[in-house]
Amino acid sequence: MSFSPKLARFARRTLLTLAVLATLTVGLIVEENWRGERAWREYAARQAALGDPVDVFPAPSTLPPERNFMKTPLLDRLLFAKDGSAELKEFGITLSSPEVPVGAIQVWRTGRMTDLAAVAGTTAAQGADTTALQTAYLAGADSVLAAHAQAGSSAILEELRRAAAARPESQIVHRVAISETSLLDFPLPNFPTVRRLMNALALDASAALARDRAVEAWGDVMAMVQLTRGFSDTPDITLVETMVGTVLVNSVAQPVWEAEVRRSWTDSQWAGLQQELATIAPLSSLERCLRIERVHAAGLLQNTGEETSFG
Repeated sequence: MSFSPKLARFARRTLLTLAVLATLTVGLIVEENWRGERAWREYAARQAALGDPVDVFPAPSTLPPERNFMKTPLLDRLLFAKDGSAELKEFGITLSSPEVPVGAIQVWRTGRMTDLAAVAGTTAAQGADTTALQTAYLAGADSVLAAHAQAGSSAILEELRRAAAARPESQIVHRVAISETSLLDFPLPNFPTVRRLMNALALDASAALARDRAVEAWGDVMAMVQLTRGFSDTPDITLVETMVGTVLVNSVAQPVWEAEVRRSWTDSQWAGLQQELATIAPLSSLERCLRIERVHAAGLLQNTGEETSFG
């Protein structure tokens, strides 16, 4: 089949135009890749000079165990225990702290004490007078304290109180170091266990305050502060852990508010508590975890670029 000279010239020009466009497109992509890579290297060099490298993951905590609240025998055994493990089953049986109904705790923002009557199931009848409500409240406090006085629960809470007094720092010690390939599968603490411990300490503190046991309540609150601090002060903290730490701060606030209302602690205790709370810095924790996410994202993009590059 023959083509006219005019059609042949048109075909040649079309093919030439397409070839030129393809060459320009490839050249543009190569140039943009080169510009992007150069800009990234310059940015990485600037950040490294500022002491904030974009390609280096932070190392795990190196705190000596004897100074680290999160390395108490109890937490060291439970913090990274897997669901269904023997350690968690034993913990579930040993800690006989009451379940917390919705709306019974963390109500300080509305100016309410922990609803110990609801926790213990001693709620007064609807329309009861002030005396009956107070009786139900104190009965709830006694029920919580009695549950926590059992051998297993008492040992758990006392270990945390003693650790808070003896171990001045608190950081999560991850079992593995973060790397570009492990962040997505990075082992995280057992958050339900942490929540249960925090609730038990908070209930015990509120019940102790209701019965003028200020020393016991102080120990509970300091343990809560150190547990919260562990989810804030860790060098290789993740975004999920930072979010959990923010939630834990709200748990600490309830018994602290109740102690302030009751004037339960001395001025020196309040000054010490203020210093401890000042060490919990959610924004600094967020900044650290976002740096980790940045390093991880940069590594993924670099690897993706290498896989899809021309040549």
